[in-house]
Parts: sequence; structure tokens; C-alpha cells
Amino acid sequence: FGIFAGKRFADPAIALGIGVITGGIVQFFFQWPFLAKMGIRYRLHFNFHSQGVKRVFMLMVPGAVGAGVYQINALVSQFIAAFLEEGTVAALRFSLTLIELILGIFVISLTTVILPVLSEKSARNDMDGMKDILRYALRLMFLITMPAMVGLIILRYPIVTMLFRYGRFTAESASLVSYALLFHAAGLPGIGGNRVLVQMFYSMKDTKTPVYVAGAAMVINLLLCYYLRYPLRIGGIALAGTVSSYSTLFLLLLLLRRRVGVFMNRLYISFMKSSVAAVCMGAVILLIYSPLKSVMQMGRSYNAGITLGLIAIGLCVYIAVSVLIKNRDITELKKIFR
Repeated sequence: FGIFAGKRFADPAIALGIGVITGGIVQFFFQWPFLAKMGIRYRLHFNFHSQGVKRVFMLMVPGAVGAGVYQINALVSQFIAAFLEEGTVAALRFSLTLIELILGIFVISLTTVILPVLSEKSARNDMDGMKDILRYALRLMFLITMPAMVGLIILRYPIVTMLFRYGRFTAESASLVSYALLFHAAGLPGIGGNRVLVQMFYSMKDTKTPVYVAGAAMVINLLLCYYLRYPLRIGGIALAGTVSSYSTLFLLLLLLRRRVGVFMNRLYISFMKSSVAAVCMGAVILLIYSPLKSVMQMGRSYNAGITLGLIAIGLCVYIAVSVLIKNRDITELKKIFR
């Protein structure tokens, strides 16, 4: 809608906003026929005296607060960035957009799938089953985020150029975004791990613990933003978010271990194999990318073609090395996409 109707509005951003709202409405009504086939009828009826409604509300409030902490965190980080050079706030947003794109395609899809399974096993008090699902999800999460992190760090500038360098988005803008992306990308495994671990708490009907951890992470992020904003400029603010995400991961792991016992056995081996494959992938990409930098600067088509080619080569190398070192998570991932 934004592409086709944008020219009819004085401000194209309005067209994009209308497109988002329209898409949400269409998505909502699109599900109705499928629910009807399953015998589920939706009616606008509220019974605030229902124990189920009260229970959902009590669980929902801490979760909403936790989501709000994340947004406040991002907002305050951007506020601090506003005191740096012009374009810093926009650069942070562009960088985070790329991170959220990867998380939205892979990690959020994974966490959406595991939550009902974890909840079912929690209702049955099947703690061993919950641990198995959690280990499985963490292994797949690392399998996806490790190569994504390495690839973004190495190819950050050509990727940003390929996606955003149009109109008023200059080479200087691409450099600023890619510098922030260098530090943001390093936090991908941490963010992905957090979103998986939070589902474990939610399945046990504990929505308060993630909020407390998110609050502590927000304090860490704000302090680091304040002290790193001048030495590293925009990179310091991005780095603060990355350190905060790994701090959150460590706290959630610690609290979850105290609650359910040991659950990370055999997970370290999987993580190391994914890391080795990602490093080998990065080495090959870097070896090919370095002599091609001058060619990629000849035009957008050259940059886009070579960038996509390097991503494809990196993916093939990552899969090949994973198979070579017998990383069974590759096989599990293949089953999911089937």
C-alpha cells in the first residue's frame, strides 16, 4: 500500500502507516474462516468475573510491562544518541531494523512454536520434557544466529549499501549504520537466547521474573550508554545494548538453573560446533570479499550481486562444515523446513 499509494499523500509516511493498520486488520479477519472450520466461533463477549479472564489478565500485565521496558530501553538509548552527531538516531534505527529482521524471520518463529509445547508439558509437570524442548530450541537458535552474526559483521557495509543506499542515504550514512551494526550484530545470539529462555518462564506461568531481569538489563544498558557514548560514539550505544543482552542471558540462565536444575548438558558441544562452522564460513567470506571491494564500489548492481553471492557461498560453507564436523542440529533444522 505504501509503495502504490505513497505518491498520493503529501507525506508518504502516512501511506505506510495506513498500510500497517490495513495489514493488521486483514490479518485478523483472514483467520476467521480457518477458526470456523475448527468449530471455534468468535464473539465480542467479556466476562470480567471469569477466573480464566482474571488469570490471563494477571499473567498479561507483567508481560506487557516487560515489553514496555524493552521499548523504554530503546527510546532512552536513542535519546542519548541524539546528543551525538547528526544522523546517529536514524543510523541506530536502521541497524536495529536489520537485527529485528533476522530475529523476526527465524528466532521469533522458533519461540512462537515452542511456547505451546512447553506450556503443555508444564501442565503435565513433565520437567524433563520441558528441558529437552528448551535445549532443542537453544541449539537451533545458536545454529541460526551464529552464522548470521558473523555474516553481518563481515558484510555489514555492502549489506547496508544494498538495502538502504537510495535517495538521500549517502555513503557516509551507510558507514554510520554499518558501524552501529558491527556492535549490534555481536548481540544476536544473546538476544535470541533471551527470547527462547523467556518462553520457558512464560510456560511455567511466571511472567514476573523476566520483568525483573529486563529492569536490571535496562539499568546496565543506560549506564553503558552514558559512559560509552563519547569514546565509541554510536558504536558505544550499540555495544551497550549488546552487553545488556548477554547480561540478561546470563541472569536468565542462572535463575532458570536454580528453578529447574541442570539443563545445559550437551548444549556446549552444539554451541562449539556452530561456532566453529560460523568461523570457517567467515574466513571463506573474508578471503573472497577482500579482493572484490573495489569491484563492489563500481555500482549498486555490482555490490548487490556480489553481496548476494557471498551470502550464498557463506551459507554453503556453513552447511558443509556443519555436516563435516557432524553437527546434528543441521539435520534437525532441515526437518523443520520440510
